[in-house]
Amino acid sequence: MDVFISYRRTAAVWAESIRDRLTEKNVDAFLDTHEIKNDDFFEMIEWNIEESPNFLLILSPDSFREQNDQVDYYRWEIEQAIKKGKNLIVIKVEDFDESKVDWSKENEYISRLKTFNNNKYSTDTQKHDIENIISLMRDENGYQWRYVPQDNSNWYATHKITEKDVLWMRKNFEVCKRMDNNLFKIMYDSDEWIDSFEDRDKLNYFTLDLYDKNTILDKIKSSKENDKYIPIEAYGFCHDMENLEGKNTLLDCDELFGKNHFIDCCKESNYEEGLKKIFELNNIQYFDIIECTLVLKDCQNPNKVLSLLQSYLNPKGGFIFIRELDDDLIAFYPDDNGYMSEMKKMLRKDPAAGNRFLGKEIYTRLQESGAKEIYISDEVVSTANCINAEERIDICNAYFSYLEPEFLALTHDNPRNIRYKKCYEFIRDNYESVLNLFRTSNFYFRAGYICGYGFYKQRRRR
Repeated sequence: MDVFISYRRTAAVWAESIRDRLTEKNVDAFLDTHEIKNDDFFEMIEWNIEESPNFLLILSPDSFREQNDQVDYYRWEIEQAIKKGKNLIVIKVEDFDESKVDWSKENEYISRLKTFNNNKYSTDTQKHDIENIISLMRDENGYQWRYVPQDNSNWYATHKITEKDVLWMRKNFEVCKRMDNNLFKIMYDSDEWIDSFEDRDKLNYFTLDLYDKNTILDKIKSSKENDKYIPIEAYGFCHDMENLEGKNTLLDCDELFGKNHFIDCCKESNYEEGLKKIFELNNIQYFDIIECTLVLKDCQNPNKVLSLLQSYLNPKGGFIFIRELDDDLIAFYPDDNGYMSEMKKMLRKDPAAGNRFLGKEIYTRLQESGAKEIYISDEVVSTANCINAEERIDICNAYFSYLEPEFLALTHDNPRNIRYKKCYEFIRDNYESVLNLFRTSNFYFRAGYICGYGFYKQRRRR
């Protein structure tokens, strides 16, 4: 947690606006919207204040309204933050007038606020104001806050895969199958392929992180339908764990692709060591094609990963294929009950989802990693291209079905985090309504998938 936002209910619109803008800047902001207060509420609020190095206080016209005998939760939160020595960032919204506050009636903690610098926030200067708030934030060590990407590359090794996780993986593969296969066809027909691959009798195909074996099996099958087909040897990283069928993923890969073709190495910090191990175990010298499907979004340093991968490509020429997400491209209509708007927010609130806006960066990142030729697909995955309700539901599950088990896991990992609990409960209670939207023939949804490839011919020294 980076910042706790405290506000009066009359300033809820301002608080939500600030929260949403901060979230877009990768700030983990906590905003309580509970109306019912009980003992558990106090415990969870105090815990979230404790977990956040920054306390963002929103001052609105009724912030310091006259006190009565009831507990004033707003003042209580401020006291907790000051007692705990949090970094206070005070923001004025609307027409808050400090001169109208009678500080003599406030206790020793609240009255300290009169010495704080008040920063403004308005819709007219929103972009500047958010940057100002971020500049005032501090990390847990007291240094200026900066975004440090979370390493989610090993999520499924530490959290059991559920049926809904598998549903997401398989539907994600199915709804993007045409997009992926068309891109590979374009790759096979490219001048780079014709010039560099025609004399090869075998292709070493590497997958950075394999969750579902069908993704590779289908690509191999599709490749055989191309007149430029070259036999494929598949290699990659996967998780050494039990799948829903009770089979070990690693042993399953040994049977399908060959012993030691896949190894347990799904943590970004171990990628280089893992690549060397595959080369040694299989006595190979390079890969011809490297696939990165929904993997770079979970990496802390995608550029470093791409630079590492391209150094393992065939020096005569090789391809890196990437498919990533960009939730900025999501579009939907109609949404009369607001279900889709909430689901889109859930994507941003999930800290384990990685950088879901990486799609727009694919071209630049391929270029910066040394790709000689780059192709980005213009193909779109949307309900407009579906022929029946089942296909529309597949798109929904491909994009959203992982959220329920993920937020449930986050709730178990962080039992006092109200936000994760609320997200899980919303998805649990409303996912069927979301599915019903997708079943409706006049509902439109466009998914945020972007895919492309880069061709490399000069290998950097390893």
